[in-house]
Amino acid sequence: MKNIHIILIALAIILSSCNQKPIEDTAENKSEESNIIMVKPEQIALASVKSEPLVLGQIPIELQLNGKAIPGMSGYVIISHPYGGTINSQVLLPGSDIAIGQTLATIKNDNLILMQRDYLKAKAKLEFSDKDLKRQKELNEANANSNKTLQQAEYEFQSIKAEASALQSQLELAGINWKNLNPDNITSEVKILAPFSGKVGSVYVTNGQYIQPTDKIAELINASNSTIALSASGSEAGYLKSGMSVKIEIPDSDKNYDAEIIQISPIINEDNLVTVICKLTNGIPIKTGSYVKGIVKAGNVAGFIVPSESIINWQNEHYIFLDKSDAQYEMFKIKLEYITDSIAAFTADPSISTKKYVSQNAYTLLMALKNKNEE
Repeated sequence: MKNIHIILIALAIILSSCNQKPIEDTAENKSEESNIIMVKPEQIALASVKSEPLVLGQIPIELQLNGKAIPGMSGYVIISHPYGGTINSQVLLPGSDIAIGQTLATIKNDNLILMQRDYLKAKAKLEFSDKDLKRQKELNEANANSNKTLQQAEYEFQSIKAEASALQSQLELAGINWKNLNPDNITSEVKILAPFSGKVGSVYVTNGQYIQPTDKIAELINASNSTIALSASGSEAGYLKSGMSVKIEIPDSDKNYDAEIIQISPIINEDNLVTVICKLTNGIPIKTGSYVKGIVKAGNVAGFIVPSESIINWQNEHYIFLDKSDAQYEMFKIKLEYITDSIAAFTADPSISTKKYVSQNAYTLLMALKNKNEE
């Protein structure tokens, strides 16, 4: 912005000192009057306006996006217990580290005793029913019993098997290992174990508190399953695709990580930004909440390659100035494909490929043109 102000001041000096005559409104040039300006050679030299031939080519697209590490899609969980009970003990503190399999809390519920008892009874009945079914089959093969008796034995076996299977599932939900269960180790307490290594987010319970099945105990964050959320502008998002590689850097650190774009949000938020979700691919976790920079090489863009300063942004459109020779310059509309701080690529009517364009101080011509049109 400061450079533009300097250019405008220089332009005012040029126009006032040279006393340029306005272009005559002839029928021949009237239709192009708003797009063409004639500048004397001494004005060109004073304003340092420079022209060069247009060149077709390609430039690499490299996007630098800011973001942060967030819990992965499977790395943020709420811990609860499907049957509730009384919190006997808990070692949870917000922000503390946890290891997979670590005991987070113990819950006491007397109904668990009945559940274990019912399972052991069903297990014993199933063993008896299995033996009886085998015996009835042997008798039936020897024509020593009726088919109805065999069918009844099969029905009893399948019914008890379904009951035992249902109780197994209930015990698994409760956190009880039914495979090792026997009459000597029935308990009213169960341990809640960490499903992964990470950190504790929030804690919602205290020792001695009774919880319902719908109550939250704590939230856990899987630090080893961190995902990167980058922010891209609407125009930048147009260059991105799922599967593209991303180099993740952490500010003030020499560490970098490999990642891959797995999802691009179709929604542009109120800040005109699109969320780009990346997954780390080299198995090295980044601490959740860390701010990062993502560098994406999104291929190449083809077109006319020019310095960025030659591109004019005027009333939400993009232009360049074509050097028409004889000290005439035409403000020519283009389609900007890509631009960085130093270089840009655009497409336009192929007929301009043999022409020269203003590569330096194009904004000087723009302001002179607009001042002329206001006279």
